[in-house]
Amino acid sequence: MIMNFTKITTGIIALVAFSVLNAKLPSNQYACHVSTIIDVDGIVLIQADNIRRAANVALESKARTVNGKYVKTFQVEQCIVPFKDKFKDKEIQKFFENMPM
Repeated sequence: MIMNFTKITTGIIALVAFSVLNAKLPSNQYACHVSTIIDVDGIVLIQADNIRRAANVALESKARTVNGKYVKTFQVEQCIVPFKDKFKDKEIQKFFENMPM
């Protein structure tokens, strides 16, 4: 009886591990320029299915601010596809280009 329980438990663990390893992350990557609750601009990097979803996720995230802190987002200013698009704000674009990835 204990041996059967062990086999069943092992099978369930293997199935869960397989499911987790094969879960697909969204393939699109976005960078969002945000204003934070301390009124300092920042960047949030997001993986999402589309740019609208990226903006929604960014709104609920903490941003890396231009002064090096991680702060709750207040408002999303713009989301882009990194290395394809550029931010309208030249200072944020420069900050983004110098961020360690």
